[in-house]
Amino acid sequence: MASPGAKESRTPRFVMDIGNQLGTSAILHPTLVIRTLMQVGHEPVPSVAGRSWFGFGSRCYYLPNAYSYAKHLRRTEGITSLYSGLVPHLMGALVQGVTATYLCDKVLPVSKKDARATSQSLEQLGKEIGRKAAIKVATVVVSHPFRVVCIRMVVYHVGKEAAYSTMRGTISAIYENEGFGGFFSGLMPRLVGEVVAVVAFDLLMSLVIKAVDSTGGADDQDEMEVYARSLVNFVLQIAVYPFHLASTLMIVDSSGMAASAAVPRCDGSWWTCLRSLYSSGDHMRGNSFYGRVDSRKKYFYGTPV
Repeated sequence: MASPGAKESRTPRFVMDIGNQLGTSAILHPTLVIRTLMQVGHEPVPSVAGRSWFGFGSRCYYLPNAYSYAKHLRRTEGITSLYSGLVPHLMGALVQGVTATYLCDKVLPVSKKDARATSQSLEQLGKEIGRKAAIKVATVVVSHPFRVVCIRMVVYHVGKEAAYSTMRGTISAIYENEGFGGFFSGLMPRLVGEVVAVVAFDLLMSLVIKAVDSTGGADDQDEMEVYARSLVNFVLQIAVYPFHLASTLMIVDSSGMAASAAVPRCDGSWWTCLRSLYSSGDHMRGNSFYGRVDSRKKYFYGTPV
């Protein structure tokens, strides 16, 4: 049984972790607004002609970067437009953080054995991956309704539907038009993407750690593992991005809002939505904030079409 002192020492750490997470989410929220509007194909600023490869490649049209996009929103709709959906975003982050902490401490605690993958058998590694996947599933499910409300409030700026201008109005509109299930639209692709990322990360890191250990050189092992974790996480975030994009598009597609006009028809199937994105080459739409080529316009031998 944990001593009172140990319990007290954990509480401030938990509060600090949640506070840091909420603070980071609030600071980065404008990037979520911009990315979401890019994902649904809302491009209020016309593209401009340019050349790829730093001006030495073929001619093409470029869409505005994230800074220009944010400046346009601030000028036309005010600074508050960059913080649309902030409250449900923070509430979702809070619920996700509290749920993850509770599950890690009370329901699925970490084994006291060495956490390094090299000291684990294949069975132990499988159990650890299953534990992390279960926690990820739980946190995604409980936080998803807040994500749906947040996305709907962000894309309100496309068609200015009055029902989605406030958090209370958005919740009412979702429940009245789609029922309770509306709060879980787009859940499956997000869930699949998150679980795939968790499983792939642990499997890849187990291979990386074994490779690092086999080379000896214990002095550099920790540093190499830090770099490897960052690199693997970066690659996996890119790999599963289409799943998160499909989730956002399904949330918008089922709303009937003006923003759904530029969204590929999903017909309620996340697999159909994903295939449609890949077939049209839009599976990475909104992933980049800079150097965004406008696929709707092309240059052929110097002539724009």
